[in-house]
Amino acid sequence: MKFQKYIHLEKFKTTEVENIEIGKCYIFPKIDGTNASVWIDNDCIQTGSRNRCLSIEKDNAGFCAWATIQWAKFKEKNQKV
Repeated sequence: MKFQKYIHLEKFKTTEVENIEIGKCYIFPKIDGTNASVWIDNDCIQTGSRNRCLSIEKDNAGFCAWATIQWAKFKEKNQKV
């Protein structure tokens, strides 16, 4: 999935994002005033700031590192037996 730069993120349940929850959708909290995104691509977590993709090497205030740890915990907790 290609990174898409964005200017504004709509709040859930507004008309601009109507039906976004249909299908497979992960919803994470957003802190007002922040500009970070998380998405899953081929079962791998991806993170971005407003203008670029993030990586562990080129992080933004530790957000990518934090999200990577959270994704590992989520996958471990939700493994199929």
